[in-house]
Amino acid sequence: MTEFYTEFNPYKNETIFKINGEPATWSKFKLITLNKYRMQAWLEKLDNWNGFLDELCAAIDDNEIKLIFKGRKIDFEDLEYYVREYISENKTDKKITLEHIDAKNDTDILESIKNVVEKLAESPVEELNGDKFKDTYDKVKNSKFPISVIATMSSGKSTIINSLLGTDLLPSKNEACTATVARITDNNDISLFTAECRDKDGNIIIERKPATLADIESYNDNPNVMYIDIEGSIPEIDSSSMRLVLQDTPGPNNSRNEKHGAVTNTIIKSENNSVVMYIMNATQFAIDDDKHLLEDIAKEMKKHGKQSRDRFIFVLNKCDRLDPDKGESVEKLLAGVRKYLKEEFGIHDPNLFPVSALTAKIIRKYLKGEPLTRSEKRELDVDLFLEEEKCHFEKFATLSPSSRAEVDRKLEEAKAIEDAELSNYKQVLIHTGIPAIEAAINEYLKKYAYPIKIDEAIKDFIQIIDEKNMRAKFDQKIAENASELKDIRMQLKDAYRKHQEGCRVSNEFKEKINNLDLDESIIRDQKIEIERSLDRLTEKYIGITEVEKEEAETLITRFNSE
Repeated sequence: MTEFYTEFNPYKNETIFKINGEPATWSKFKLITLNKYRMQAWLEKLDNWNGFLDELCAAIDDNEIKLIFKGRKIDFEDLEYYVREYISENKTDKKITLEHIDAKNDTDILESIKNVVEKLAESPVEELNGDKFKDTYDKVKNSKFPISVIATMSSGKSTIINSLLGTDLLPSKNEACTATVARITDNNDISLFTAECRDKDGNIIIERKPATLADIESYNDNPNVMYIDIEGSIPEIDSSSMRLVLQDTPGPNNSRNEKHGAVTNTIIKSENNSVVMYIMNATQFAIDDDKHLLEDIAKEMKKHGKQSRDRFIFVLNKCDRLDPDKGESVEKLLAGVRKYLKEEFGIHDPNLFPVSALTAKIIRKYLKGEPLTRSEKRELDVDLFLEEEKCHFEKFATLSPSSRAEVDRKLEEAKAIEDAELSNYKQVLIHTGIPAIEAAINEYLKKYAYPIKIDEAIKDFIQIIDEKNMRAKFDQKIAENASELKDIRMQLKDAYRKHQEGCRVSNEFKEKINNLDLDESIIRDQKIEIERSLDRLTEKYIGITEVEKEEAETLITRFNSE
């Protein structure tokens, strides 16, 4: 038996490979460690890399492999799933066994960094006890993580956000009415929601104050308001490590502001690993207007393996409206959506979450003691969710083993509540599927977002220390020469001033880019010119339906060149 050891540190994004206790010398494995790919990326195909198990089985001439993984359990579950799928697809006849060695988790790492910062604050060395280290630590501790919500028409997007908030805050009378970008920042230290409004240039036009549904509706109707920045509690998302920002975006074809399409496109193609929730209506999920959105999502999902797939959550709302008498069921719906996403857009293994957001929102309002409207009371069918297995939507959600165990634990806790009415409401809440989405978001934060922030902090610490070391060496070297010391000090001061000025100019430039409005007439003219050019390129091929292979290759080469 060959022992293959791999260790993945998500906080420094480092991977170690060993074979029988010695470093693996194969060139492809060295490239993985040098390029610092995240584990969820190197498990699957990359440039010149056929996927971890394909490469491992090709490199090891042994029918028995013991695969030892040291790292977090949350990452080990991905490896375990990958190995299981690989073997089930009969890609190897080798016997592969797995062993897990647990590593430090997020709490341990953050506590370690906190201890370092506190020790540095007590240091007698002036250069080490400044604010830079503390500022870096605070940046990680208080960093914000965006979750953007985009949707097809009439999918209940605002209702889903309200169900996560546990109250009515965003207007949901009509999806088309959402004409602003609402950004809701998690803040568990305040009991009410507050809001301030900004125009398209980012200027505050309505100062922060407590906000209700009626206030948000009026802000949304205000043609000068582009952004509504809201703060309040998002109760079921873990904010101990990062502050969540739910971003509700208008449809890309919203008529009020041409920038909305660019905003949505930027969200999908974001490089900051933010989560995107794509909301679909279970009763009419294939909408032609949003095909280009799914095409962009498909391209992003193919970029970095599992991490890219995990950041896109497909939510199928209104699943309680499916009619069994018409042959409708959650199983058929999920199969249809998978087929649609695969055949139309090449999206494989999507994260699907069937839900009833309205029921979840109503129950959370009731549990908080908020009054229910007459229509909400009519909508709340507790018996349906308790008695009908088809309405236990959490069972159909795409969850990892640990997230599923967490949801199951909450369900058992709900069943154990002695108050029968409260127990029933808590069980129904789990069955709505919304808590399953929250579990998936919490897992993404732990698996990707937080380790990336830790990695950035460590790099910042190293940069600060390197800067202090360099300054110490400069000072030591020129201590004998007061004149040279003065010159160097002036150079450092000048360099710092230029750096600060550069940061200011850079931030101004970024702000200008973010607020850039393009002239639609120019875009229209360019589109026309491009279409004409394409017509000229393709007209010579019109009517050609069958040619010899060599001629076809020539035509393809010529067309590529043109």
